[in-house]
Amino acid sequence: MAKVSVHLKVNVLNYVKLCSILFVLGLPNILQASSYGAPLPLGLIEVDRTIYVNNKHLVASDSNPGTADLPLKTLGQATTRAIENRELGLGTKILVAPGVYREKFQLIVNPQDSDPPIVFEATEIGKAIISGADVFRNWKPTKIPNIFVHAWPYKWGVKPLPDSWKGRVNVSHIVRRKEMVFVNGIPLKQVLSAIELVAGTFFATESTSQLFIALPEGLAPSESLIEVAIRSRPVLIKGKTNLVLKGLTFQHAASDYLGSALVITDGNNVTLEDLLFSWNNGMGYFLHNIQNLTS
Repeated sequence: MAKVSVHLKVNVLNYVKLCSILFVLGLPNILQASSYGAPLPLGLIEVDRTIYVNNKHLVASDSNPGTADLPLKTLGQATTRAIENRELGLGTKILVAPGVYREKFQLIVNPQDSDPPIVFEATEIGKAIISGADVFRNWKPTKIPNIFVHAWPYKWGVKPLPDSWKGRVNVSHIVRRKEMVFVNGIPLKQVLSAIELVAGTFFATESTSQLFIALPEGLAPSESLIEVAIRSRPVLIKGKTNLVLKGLTFQHAASDYLGSALVITDGNNVTLEDLLFSWNNGMGYFLHNIQNLTS
């Protein structure tokens, strides 16, 4: 059976409260997916072209032909070629090797009844990761032990509430922010002022364009993998009939509290199988106006 797994953001209690608010208000289109009929089983989908993506391969390049020996480097380029194949009436399977793909891409097409399939499939389930985070290096020590600082060019601030919510819904500022930081895969807790910094927390300030992290004693930035979420909605797919996503992981998307790591809209005959959504801000995935959905 196909499965889709979701891991919530750090502020789980706030997220649960937000989901409860959305349910009570009955807001339209937060998650809308309809099933009519039976999509073609995944094993029976036939394609005309196969594109290999492997950003760890020694000769990976987006100028390559996309073969197993000469793979592409990015999913964005693979998607572009799949769209070009579609215009020629050719179906495409994109085989994604294990790795972290730190990119953002879109598949937006005009809907059509006879639509060649496009398949995104990880060669190993869960190990092809589409990440909204980049690795931040060159952290500078501060006067306070175990607290380090990095330049922060983003001015996201606190996302306003929709007008229809004002006076009816209270969503805390911590939920309405987008920043996330992970140290060796472990999320740091966000605080809203520098004086709240303790081990295992971080603070982003637009006023001085700085990002502060407080690490546990004995842990140095130079010896750690520090990932900072910077990309919202890494994957957007719109208008596609005959679409398959299998075995991919979506993580660390810096979407707002109503956003998602994966957005699929206006599609038909869509299969989502063995997908994992881990530590994304807002929601893991958003589906709207989808007919014939299997997940």
